[in-house]
Amino acid sequence: MRYIACILPWDLEPIAALDVPKFLERLKILGFDSVSLIVRPHQWENMQEVLAPAQQVRDAGMDLLLRIWCDTKYSDWMPKIVRLADGGLNIHAPEAQAIMRDFCGVVKSSGLYGLATHCAVSWSGSLESTSEEMPRYKGLTIGQETAHRDKVRSTIGAAISVLGTGIPIGGQRSCPWHREGDRLELKPNWRENLNVWGDAWWDKRKYLQPSIDLARAAMPGVPMVNEFDVDGWLAREKEWKADPAKDAWSDLPWQDEMLARFRVLKANGIAAQVIHCSPELLLTNADTFKVAGEIMNA
Repeated sequence: MRYIACILPWDLEPIAALDVPKFLERLKILGFDSVSLIVRPHQWENMQEVLAPAQQVRDAGMDLLLRIWCDTKYSDWMPKIVRLADGGLNIHAPEAQAIMRDFCGVVKSSGLYGLATHCAVSWSGSLESTSEEMPRYKGLTIGQETAHRDKVRSTIGAAISVLGTGIPIGGQRSCPWHREGDRLELKPNWRENLNVWGDAWWDKRKYLQPSIDLARAAMPGVPMVNEFDVDGWLAREKEWKADPAKDAWSDLPWQDEMLARFRVLKANGIAAQVIHCSPELLLTNADTFKVAGEIMNA
């Protein structure tokens, strides 16, 4: 797994209109060797929504990064005590880890987990197991921070206790950046054997290497994935162009900046995941994503 296209639930309908197997073949031409798909608790009784495209990914000869996202949005059956305002799971509620284990059990028994080659678990409304959001980290005492880190690790561990470590698996984290104190997710659960972060797009490029070093030091010797958030970068670029006084993260067009960051990932032996990028945007910028594929597959 070197170059991953993340297909989010809200992308599935336009992909279906394009014909999934044909679209996957197009992704392979661009150099993608993997696809990531998300499964969520509101699909509890309709795993086919993810099983069908997951099977098509594997039939296409591609790896599958399954993101088990145990959020609470659209799941009205979950008790209020486990629900946060942003749609995330309140991992401090006594019932939270039981819900995580039960959901992972359903994913496993459905056959979906058996299709995966890699797995990431999360529960936040932001898609990530981010301590910045659950609870809001500002104002916590050192003791509260320690307790929350422990809860993050044990919630990831609850998922792994059901799923096992037969394939690389880890918590989907947000960003270590170059400022360790801005995230409360380190240290990892002792059973994690996949290091998944979403920081390849965040802040100026000079901070990417220190961020990689921080993440790798936390989980040495395991495969690592970093994300580039295309929609997020485009939104930032729009802000800079609207207000030149803003401190831009790059003077380059987004395509050139993405490729420059992918070269950093490649040099560090890290898989690159393209996220928040619609099928239309992927195809419109096919030349750029093909060059990215050449970088990652070199």
